Amino acid sequence: MRLSAPCPPRRALALLVLAALALLAPPPASADELSLVPAFPATQLKGPAAAKGAVIWNHGINFIYGTEGSEAPLPLFLPLFRDAGWDVFRLLRPRMSEEPRGSSAELAATAARLKQQGYAKIVLAGQSGGAWLSLMAASRNDDIHAVIADAPAWYGTDHPNYLKNGYFLFDYLDAIRRGRIMISYFTDDPFDPGGRGQKSAALLEAHGVPHLVLDRPEGFSGHFSGNTGLFLRRFGACLLAVAGDGEMPTPASCDSGWGEAPSKALPVPRHLVLAAPAGGPADPFLGKWYGYYPNGREVMLAVERADAAKVEAAYILGPGLEPGQKASVAERSGQVADGTLVFAAPGKSSLRCTPREDGRLDALWIAADERSTLAAVLHRLP
Repeated sequence: MRLSAPCPPRRALALLVLAALALLAPPPASADELSLVPAFPATQLKGPAAAKGAVIWNHGINFIYGTEGSEAPLPLFLPLFRDAGWDVFRLLRPRMSEEPRGSSAELAATAARLKQQGYAKIVLAGQSGGAWLSLMAASRNDDIHAVIADAPAWYGTDHPNYLKNGYFLFDYLDAIRRGRIMISYFTDDPFDPGGRGQKSAALLEAHGVPHLVLDRPEGFSGHFSGNTGLFLRRFGACLLAVAGDGEMPTPASCDSGWGEAPSKALPVPRHLVLAAPAGGPADPFLGKWYGYYPNGREVMLAVERADAAKVEAAYILGPGLEPGQKASVAERSGQVADGTLVFAAPGKSSLRCTPREDGRLDALWIAADERSTLAAVLHRLP
């Protein structure tokens, strides 16, 4: 009788490692582990008969050593759907059971349950890993009316592993046959291997799927650009259009152009008098400077008086997105120090303006308690 050859030590070790990894890997998420909760608990749900539809928000990926992704703030555009008559939910995915196939399957099943309850339209929206799962779910469920996917990614930033954020994503997009798909990719996103915009549009076009791909729109930078007030200001109406039934918007028609020039909501004083050049250190800062903060507020700085020791300026803010964030005009006193215009006073927020090589100003707002900051790039108005 012929005996089988003993397993080589290295191969045996490899098998043991694989077996151990299989035991340690979290099982796919189940319906008992994922929770569907109202995104805005203070707002009563309208129910399937009265609501325009249901929106399911999907948070980013859960990191094994991090906090629960469900604790991340909601994107600023999500209240837009609540106020337009949609019931808005969040799908909470526990960190220890995070696995894309299981999570996307449960998301698809959740969408199907809401559809069975009578919601006319089901919209999946998500950022990063949540956007990834939304697109995966759309490839396996024909009940999904639309997907809003911001900066989809699952495989981290390490090279070359992050290339999977491209070619694996293309597989899921290639499997979608129905629905309305909106995907946003942003400049300086460390999870983005590049080249995904054109390829994504081509795959959806090939299958006749209505789509809108925002490929690195100007003015946006970073992985979380879709969560900002600027994204809401620029593309808010477009988001609702994607979730509707009309013609799919295009990148050109979608962009409102907000922030390119002062809006009527910015309370610029009617009789504003600007300082004249005097050959002093404040001369590079003279004039009216305009821009916006990522939270969706316009900002203008108008230098009214300046000499070698002091600069007086009007600091003008447009209305914010949150209740109570009203437009305002404040007079600020500052001075130029080491080429930077600094407005600071005890108990007040401070503002630092630094010239850029392109002729614009980098503006940094710092809260009075120094716990939060906002950055803006200001350009000089004619």
